[in-house]
Amino acid sequence: EAASDDQSDTASEAPTTSTAEHEHEPFDTFKDKVAQLAVQLFPKHNTQDIRITRIRGGTFNRVVGITVTKRLRKLTSWKQFLCGLHNLLGEGRWISITEEQYILRIPRSEGHAMDFDVAILQFVGKHLDIPVPRIISYDLSTDNVIGQAYMLQPRLRGQNLSLIYSSLNTAQKKSIVPQVTQLVMTTAAVTSHAAGRPSRNQDLDNPQIEIEKFEVPRRGQDLCGLGKPSTWVADAQTPLDFILEQCERWREYQQVSNGNSIDRIWKGFRTIAHGLQELGFLEPDTFRLCHGDLQPYNLLVEVRDEENVDITAVLDWDSAVFAPSFLAYKAPFWAWLPEDCASDEEDDENYANFEPQTEEDKLMKDVFMQYARAEYIKYAFAPEAIIARKMFGAIKDCFFTSWEFDNAYAVIEGWKALHPSD
Repeated sequence: EAASDDQSDTASEAPTTSTAEHEHEPFDTFKDKVAQLAVQLFPKHNTQDIRITRIRGGTFNRVVGITVTKRLRKLTSWKQFLCGLHNLLGEGRWISITEEQYILRIPRSEGHAMDFDVAILQFVGKHLDIPVPRIISYDLSTDNVIGQAYMLQPRLRGQNLSLIYSSLNTAQKKSIVPQVTQLVMTTAAVTSHAAGRPSRNQDLDNPQIEIEKFEVPRRGQDLCGLGKPSTWVADAQTPLDFILEQCERWREYQQVSNGNSIDRIWKGFRTIAHGLQELGFLEPDTFRLCHGDLQPYNLLVEVRDEENVDITAVLDWDSAVFAPSFLAYKAPFWAWLPEDCASDEEDDENYANFEPQTEEDKLMKDVFMQYARAEYIKYAFAPEAIIARKMFGAIKDCFFTSWEFDNAYAVIEGWKALHPSD
């Protein structure tokens, strides 16, 4: 997602609209429905206590801000008690007024899997001791006043790191790198016996993690007489078996839906999988939890002083999955890329082994090397692991556009350049 809806929650309240692009109901009328919903979600309040604001959303979700005004009588003395009694019996005045802010996320399309979003947020909230968005309420049906599925969350404190990073001094930037490094390692420490997503029916109190396989075909695509469900509860597998099975599932789907499959690509991916196994890049029986998009635009921060910046929230867990270790340990190389790099280059792993040019950039990489464990460093910079991460997107979601086909062939050619004898 180019601009995550979660990061936009705090990054912008710009009046830009995607109503026409996504064929949404105009905000001017939609906000009244949201206000009615808010009164239902906060039954002790009426519409006068509710303020609805437009917030720039992301690719997959429309986002609306909800501010709830709470009026309180603080009776800390006999004088205030008598004053409160007078106000109660008379015209009435509130002694204290506070505001609480929330966001409402609404999928832009029926095909978006908000049920998976709910499952992963509940899962990471239970299993990770890091600041993640909470879910206050949700409804996956359309049987509500707005006629759409939604998720209600608290508005999180902090500034979006992508918006202020260039304005931070060296010491402040340096303080962020160990935190991001630790976030990756803490998340990767949560392991599973299989690849996929936390089950939508997961019992959060059950220590045994239940995993659903990645969907084949993607949600919203026709099964085309495949003769099997798109997903099911996963049994224990090795990472090698997972990759080989996933390749076969998509190859079979291509054969059933199109009458042919791109065997050259699947054969190339199988070769890469066996090569990763032989070179020690696939752990025997472990899959690790990974965020999937731990970039500055998905981090909220607070500047504590001239030397320290604290990460206050990790956003946008929609891409989080259990996967082989190579996917979990991606370097935060955006911290030592040149300032003039284009935004799309900040996530391009062709730059992962880019040698820092300035003293500040060299310091950022040195700090990462100091705090990252040896296993993390191995997967972060090994060319084989970088190729494996590029391959993962294709085996998870397949390839349908010319751009996706080009990337798949580039992955295979990249491996051949490293290991021509394979």
